[in-house]
Amino acid sequence: MAPADRSPPHRSCGLLLIASACAAGSPTGDTAANSWSSTTSTTTAATTDATTTSATTSVTPTTSSSTSTTSTTASDASTSDATSTTQAETTAITTGPGECAPVTSESFTLASDVLLACGAMAAVDVFDVPLSHRGPAVARATLTIEHTQSVPDIHFWNATVLVGESQYGFGIGDDLCSGYQPVTKQNLGYGVLTDASDRVKVPMYQGSAPCTDGALAVRAGSTLTLWYADPAPGCERVAYTSWYATQGYEATYVWQTMMSPILALPIDTPPGTQALLMSVVEGSPDKNPNAACGAETQTLVSQLRDGGAVLHQAENLLPASGGQGHLVLANEALLPGAGPHAIDLAVGANVFDSAVRTGGCCGDAALFAVFVPE
Repeated sequence: MAPADRSPPHRSCGLLLIASACAAGSPTGDTAANSWSSTTSTTTAATTDATTTSATTSVTPTTSSSTSTTSTTASDASTSDATSTTQAETTAITTGPGECAPVTSESFTLASDVLLACGAMAAVDVFDVPLSHRGPAVARATLTIEHTQSVPDIHFWNATVLVGESQYGFGIGDDLCSGYQPVTKQNLGYGVLTDASDRVKVPMYQGSAPCTDGALAVRAGSTLTLWYADPAPGCERVAYTSWYATQGYEATYVWQTMMSPILALPIDTPPGTQALLMSVVEGSPDKNPNAACGAETQTLVSQLRDGGAVLHQAENLLPASGGQGHLVLANEALLPGAGPHAIDLAVGANVFDSAVRTGGCCGDAALFAVFVPE
């Protein structure tokens, strides 16, 4: 039986809240060991292919199982609609002086599959990695997720990226049909790594009605990439904004049937660097027009733009579900050239019989710029 609507994505951490305060719902049950290979780079490009050193790190995520099912409700009718963006509260825009150390990066690769359990209280830390860096860090989880076909029911997944003393980390996710090929999805996080909070975690869970533990698996080969900034004051070289950060947790953005900006991020790229731009957005129609697996037709689109010029576009079919729908889109572009740029994240819905929302009940949109060496 197809699931009804799922509950809103779990907000594991709000803006400017430390990770320990945001992760109160983390499980403390049975443990299972996984390992990651770690690669580092001092000349980071958009795909972080070049590596200069390597090491292997073993870490132990905490897991627990639950037989509880998740409730599924329609979009909150009390939320207000917002169709314009504001520049207020764009966060952590610091370009730093020329003496700043360059941004470096490190990547971790999941060595074995991880099965997800039902409900936020049964979330498993797919990645839980101690880090030696101290200071600001941006993290991107690139997750390959597959329905194990152990049951026919559609299940959704939810993932959050928590970095040290987390300043940005919200759960997003979408739905998967049984029998489909694996999908690769992303989420972003930002925080400050300290002696007291030196880890990056990616808690994930699944849900459906009914929900079966292990219906979804995060496949080996999924990656976690960190970009480390100079901890000296003024040298963060990170800029980001999000819908929740600028609009709060109640208002929703209603997607248009033409490309329209949901977020704007003016940046001033320092000399000797280029802007690595990354975005994620969850779009959620109140009533999914794609109700049957194998018969999906309607899509959502997102674009990274500079002064209106499209740098990268993502378009995907809305995954099928029996009630509210959910789709996560990610964009990435490497923008050369020092000086000012008018970056925005634009979205559009090829959906004509339901409102599609971001914010409030329905997931966040985030836009990051990391100033990496040329």
